[in-house]
Amino acid sequence: MKIRFLVIIFIIGSCTPEGKEKLIPRKDLVPLLIDMHIADALALNHSISEQFDNLDSSLLYSSVLTKHGYSKKELISTLENYSSKPDKLIKVYDEVFSALSKKSEEAKAIRNKYSLSSLDIVWKPDAFRFVISGDTVHYPSAFEFPIDSIGTYILTASIKMTSEDKSVNPRIIAFFFSPERDVPEYRQYFRETPIPKAKYSREYTLVEECIDSTFTHMRIIIPEYDNKDTSFYKKMNISNLRVGKLKSEKEEK
Repeated sequence: MKIRFLVIIFIIGSCTPEGKEKLIPRKDLVPLLIDMHIADALALNHSISEQFDNLDSSLLYSSVLTKHGYSKKELISTLENYSSKPDKLIKVYDEVFSALSKKSEEAKAIRNKYSLSSLDIVWKPDAFRFVISGDTVHYPSAFEFPIDSIGTYILTASIKMTSEDKSVNPRIIAFFFSPERDVPEYRQYFRETPIPKAKYSREYTLVEECIDSTFTHMRIIIPEYDNKDTSFYKKMNISNLRVGKLKSEKEEK
């Protein structure tokens, strides 16, 4: 794993002001360095960076420092202090890499839990891909289908919406409902998920456990937006749209 941000910090902080800065205690330094490495990975991910207007790594580092209540000067001073004690620095980084490895394994476990092999596909549209482009587009932005039981449902899709699209606040809306009482207060919603505008396609996974057996249907709106009563240019691709239900432990065995 690279420690690119440490090099950047030392370059930026090469002209450290005179005066001794407070050192960051080890119990605070380890979680700070963990978050620094995560920020570094985000900045290097071109897809994520593009979706957030080219993330500036230095701004990410500053936000991490602010979150932990320390300054760049204090971090530089602390790392300079550790540079003369390599054995202690190695022990600090053993903790950092161990924690990052654990987070990586946890993320992998979550991905595996919601992988296709652990799901029963309950719905997918007839078309594999929808290409929406132009001022007047005939596209079924709302999809509705029956569900047969309670359980954990996973909605997945690949979506690319470019900056040419003029929708306001585009997002994914999904919920369980009963046709007899199809009003907001009698629905169970998935987490509302924004659709960033970018050059890259992004994978979306929405998870919700249906706990009410009176809900017999599910509705998905992609995209929902605030200016739907106006005419505007649309530019979006949707593919791999599907809904699966998590298999029970007995079914997996």
